[in-house]
Amino acid sequence: MKEPALPTAPHLLVRPLHLAGPGPGSEDIVSDLVDHFGWSRPRNTYDGPILVCPRRMARLARRFDSSGWAADISDPTGTRDLWSVSFDDAAPGEITATVLSALAHRLEYAPWDAYYPAPGWDGALAALREGEWTLGQRDGHDVLLAPDRLTAFTRSLHDESAPTVLTGAAAHGTWAVTFSPHTPAFLLHSAAAALLRPAVRSAAEVPDAHRERMSVEPLPPLPRPRALVSPRYLAGPAARGPLPPRPSDLWRFTEPGQVESSCGRARVVGSPEDGLRVIARPNRLDFNSEWTARFTPNMPSEITDAWLEHLTDSVAADIDLGTEYTFTSDEGMTLGEAVEPLTSAGWSAHSDATVLRLVAPGGYASASIPHGQDFPRTTTADALAGRLRWGADFHATSAPGHWNAHLSSRTPPHLVRALALVLTDPAPVPRDGDRIPRQLLGSVRLATAAPELSPAAAASRIRGLTATSASNPTPADSSRPPKSADRLAPAARTR
Repeated sequence: MKEPALPTAPHLLVRPLHLAGPGPGSEDIVSDLVDHFGWSRPRNTYDGPILVCPRRMARLARRFDSSGWAADISDPTGTRDLWSVSFDDAAPGEITATVLSALAHRLEYAPWDAYYPAPGWDGALAALREGEWTLGQRDGHDVLLAPDRLTAFTRSLHDESAPTVLTGAAAHGTWAVTFSPHTPAFLLHSAAAALLRPAVRSAAEVPDAHRERMSVEPLPPLPRPRALVSPRYLAGPAARGPLPPRPSDLWRFTEPGQVESSCGRARVVGSPEDGLRVIARPNRLDFNSEWTARFTPNMPSEITDAWLEHLTDSVAADIDLGTEYTFTSDEGMTLGEAVEPLTSAGWSAHSDATVLRLVAPGGYASASIPHGQDFPRTTTADALAGRLRWGADFHATSAPGHWNAHLSSRTPPHLVRALALVLTDPAPVPRDGDRIPRQLLGSVRLATAAPELSPAAAASRIRGLTATSASNPTPADSSRPPKSADRLAPAARTR
């Protein structure tokens, strides 16, 4: 029987990902670890690792049979339980890239997640069941089957030393991704999220063996020169990095790159090398009650700008009303209320003994929020119902634009929720079309941006708008509330 003809386009969106083949290969994966995460090649790679992470605690090597890759934690003095993940060369490259970038990112910003792993597959199970995968049991194993029954996640019901294995149909035979016991649950969750997004392939990379079982559609050409990208947390860095608020009645300039609130209890510091930091405390001399926020320099500035507007509204409301909401964390908000913008946007959640973890659709962004219950059998529902008081971490792990945002314990809950809100803002942000990496084309939405005006054209437009405004004055609105009330409204919405 003749195979159906493929659309003629440079890039194709292929579903399901587990039948899409390996894609362009592993060279991009290795170069991403080197270029974006600082992994390096040892001088002598004979029978040794191909790459090691900057902390020298994890390594990536070719397997002994040269049929794939293996990543592991290599120093027994730096981890409670050693673990490893291996990838067949025939496995879809998106799974390998998503898992390795999630590992590399956590080693950089939250290494304890890898050194002291919380194993389990509950997050992966929840994500895939939302994708209509079905759970059953066979021969002493839990088996999570894809809708077409050609890919399965399998774990032993009785042998805790057995690996958890993701297997699928390849063009010839099968492929496998093998997670050893004690592999951190966030890596299984990331692999599951990757399985639910489409693959991006050229026509030559689409396997003939599965052509009839796949949905293939052309990917529209990349908008050039400028594209509007959403979701914004995957857009990568903007033309400038995160900056403190501009000096105003509320924020006074103290030194280059630093502003302080007029009440003297909040400070924002920014630099191209260190990103953005916020330090707030109820009493200037009470260091034990302060909370901090840190945003890495490659975080999209649209996100930090929007979050700083929420902070500004909160500080302004406290000054106007004599309240303390910006500087104390004794609000009654639950974790479920704080992360509702994320779960409403399709982020899947699961809980381990200490942390509520969320993963975005596609697997390239995540959040970790301690729930404080410290009980091995804490369910996701229990964690969501608990009070938010221990801060939060937000991550984007795609190699070209990975970033981290850390809100410390004591951060007011309404500001944690505010960050979740601005992360999931559906409004797209402009970026250079040529800089959007291929691996993200299945996870982002693109539209053509209006061309940027030259300085002369922009000045001409401003003069025209000014002249129009002068010739058509707007009558004063006596019913409009004072400026402080305008600032209070957003603060009230976030609390």
